[in-house]
Amino acid sequence: MEVIGLEFVNDWDYRVCSFDYKDGKIIFDKETFKENEITIDDIIRLSVITTEDGPWIEDTFWFVETKSSKYVIPIDDVMPGSGFFLHLFQTLPGFNNDEFIKAMSSTDLAEFLVWERK
Repeated sequence: MEVIGLEFVNDWDYRVCSFDYKDGKIIFDKETFKENEITIDDIIRLSVITTEDGPWIEDTFWFVETKSSKYVIPIDDVMPGSGFFLHLFQTLPGFNNDEFIKAMSSTDLAEFLVWERK
């Protein structure tokens, strides 16, 4: 399962990357990134970002934050493996499914916080 997404280097610069999941780790394109793998325990904040661009192009994205990086992973029912991340992230204690459902019905540019480390 490989999903294409982005790693934000800073607020204005990002890199396209591929995501995979093996042995409890989310693994990124090793040639491009300063941090090439994270575990679910590395995540400190998880949001869903929506845009007004759908439905013909991707318009919902996971925004995954660790202490050292930020990643954007498309949420796309058609893309192989993208549903896997929902199941993985729902294992986080306190994952807010109501906010996720709100995000999935949004047609505006918005951010929905679905989980944050306490």
